[in-house]
Amino acid sequence: MGIALPATAPDQDLPLALATGTLSLSDGRRLGWAEFGASSGLPLLYCHGTPGCRLEAGLAADAAARTGFRLIAADRPGYGLSTPAPGRHLADVASDLAELCCHLDLQRLFLLGVSGGAPFACATACRLGNRVAALGLVSPVGPLNEFPAATSLPPIWRGLQTWNRRQAPPLGLLMAPLRLLIRAFPEFFLRAQARRLTPRDQEVLAAPAVARLLRRSLRCALQPGYAGLRDDIASFARPWEVPIERIDAPTRLWHGTSDFLVPAAFGELLAGQLNTCNAMLVTGEGHFSLPINYAATFLQGMIEASRFPTSGESSQWYTCDENNRPASGEDISMEQRIATFLAAAAFGVVGASSNRDKYGNKVVRCYQQRNRKVIPVNPRQEVIEGIPCVARVSDLPPDVTSISIITPPSVTEQVVKEAIAHGIRNIWMQPGAESAAAIATCEAGGVNLIADGSCLLVVLGYHEH
Repeated sequence: MGIALPATAPDQDLPLALATGTLSLSDGRRLGWAEFGASSGLPLLYCHGTPGCRLEAGLAADAAARTGFRLIAADRPGYGLSTPAPGRHLADVASDLAELCCHLDLQRLFLLGVSGGAPFACATACRLGNRVAALGLVSPVGPLNEFPAATSLPPIWRGLQTWNRRQAPPLGLLMAPLRLLIRAFPEFFLRAQARRLTPRDQEVLAAPAVARLLRRSLRCALQPGYAGLRDDIASFARPWEVPIERIDAPTRLWHGTSDFLVPAAFGELLAGQLNTCNAMLVTGEGHFSLPINYAATFLQGMIEASRFPTSGESSQWYTCDENNRPASGEDISMEQRIATFLAAAAFGVVGASSNRDKYGNKVVRCYQQRNRKVIPVNPRQEVIEGIPCVARVSDLPPDVTSISIITPPSVTEQVVKEAIAHGIRNIWMQPGAESAAAIATCEAGGVNLIADGSCLLVVLGYHEH
């Protein structure tokens, strides 16, 4: 059912970012980010559209300031200031954003995904779990591969479905000319888009401040090349490989009934897969008019949906100490433990296997997929996945400060003793490797331990193919 919402007119002079920066990720790539709105407000991670970049969040800057949000937006890999990550999946972007949250000391936060940013917001909600106060999705792209063949979709979406089945021609060949066109002539691109849109969208895009910001965002997004656009579109076409049905954060979804770019059928499909979703169709609104005209309404709705109190002390949102390191002991969250583990320069895999069906092999390949330095530990193998093995933990070089353990619990108990004696400070026991005795040894030794059933393959986004 369509509804009408109170609109707020777009500002005539959109503000610049309060802050901007780059983060060196644990795999060596760079992540660009910016902040808008209220500098000491409730933290909200904004996932921009496609193509887009961190500057897009400026469209909601005034609404964020008025509703008390600190709006944080990051360039996805290949856009703006962020290093490309060819072949990236939704879970890969979620891992990047989890690192940014740790860098900014965000213990709890809101998530907002607009248009092509929605799939990445969903993946990040899966990644951050109960740290997410509420999830907002505006004009969202949904799981394209799950639409029935008879569903009426615009030609561009049908074309992506066909490309995903055939994988030809290479998507990069299709994206290069589009990137050059948008980068060189953003005004032409926006006008061409507007001609196919509703009068409400055309009115919004005609506002000088909105047009200026969108032109600036498009130029910035595509300055480094078409990798971000290519990888976004590939992510839309393929299966998401993210268990969105497990998202337990209160979710609000808004979609315009007159959205011709991303039809409301996407939002309806996505809402049906989210167990905590309250979806609203907004009568007569299009793809651009909805997020721009109703930004304050959406943000206020997320405050109302929050599962955490939004007033009072800020310590519930920012929990790291003055040195940007987590507090010790039981106050350290599992997310912080994982971030510390993944900050190592190199990793050992104890129980590594040459059998590709074994988890001891998949963990090695998972590190390789994320461009991490990894050393297999196996006394009976010389080489695994092209990497020379060492026989024992005590043979690992000094730059290995984190180890994954994939061994029977009785073996794990001996491994952790050797690891602590060797100076290993971070240990991840894969599910099935842990034992009460091994955990007690690690806790007594002051080790940063992950042994709660978390799986490295899930956290880093392992892909079998």
